[in-house]
Amino acid sequence: MPVLVAGVGIGLMGSGLFVTDYVGDLASEGPDVKSRGAADAAPARRTRAGQMHDLCGIPVFAGIPIAGLTSAATAVQSRDYRWACYSVGSSTAMVGSLLLFGAAIRGQARLRGKSGIFQRISIAIGLGWLSSLSLRGLSQ
Repeated sequence: MPVLVAGVGIGLMGSGLFVTDYVGDLASEGPDVKSRGAADAAPARRTRAGQMHDLCGIPVFAGIPIAGLTSAATAVQSRDYRWACYSVGSSTAMVGSLLLFGAAIRGQARLRGKSGIFQRISIAIGLGWLSSLSLRGLSQ
């Protein structure tokens, strides 16, 4: 599990170094579409920085749920069912919000314009679990 957590940290630093490409649907995300300039338009093709940002996000969005499930399995072995439930719940909620994020990006009608909130919910859940893991490590 320490390797997964280290990968998450490296992924977060990498994601911060590279600017993401805009992937939303401008027409559905705001009331004032006419006042937007060419600089606000989605790029015709992916930029190298955007590709690197997304690549660096893989260990974050995959690593945290896997680390959570790994931690849950270890907790069950030591009969710490409370931590196991929290870890499984956090992993499940993070993956669920990521699935909603993906559906919103693909343009699902009811989710259009909400991709950012689902991504932020996912990362907040994941970082919350990592913070709890850190506090747990300090107290043991």
